[in-house]
Amino acid sequence: MYELSVPLLKKEIKDVDNLFEEHKKERASKGCSILYDGWRDSVVQKDILNFMVNSPKGSMFMKSLDVSDMSKDAVLLSRVLDAMVEEENVVQIDDEIEEDIGVLGGEGDGPMLGDNDTIDLDFY
Repeated sequence: MYELSVPLLKKEIKDVDNLFEEHKKERASKGCSILYDGWRDSVVQKDILNFMVNSPKGSMFMKSLDVSDMSKDAVLLSRVLDAMVEEENVVQIDDEIEEDIGVLGGEGDGPMLGDNDTIDLDFY
């Protein structure tokens, strides 16, 4: 089984890497949107932020961050998004988080950002 699974896995990794590079070229020329969402894994008690990039070529998962030991506020989100904006040709950021990032507030604290609060991303 090993003789079959390892070459197949290596081929799939190469195919995904090639697909990723095609998407990256498309994002560089036409721009992209960053989509993010947060959730709490109640089994292992971890707060997770997931990031995707969407372009005319399609959507790709970029990264997932364990933010359990970090302060969940606009500063954290701004730092993470600033780093992603520097790497990509970003034209839009879309938060998919219900009730802003308050979903990560823990213990039912409610939203940490209000409807009228803003995040300075320094790229406009």
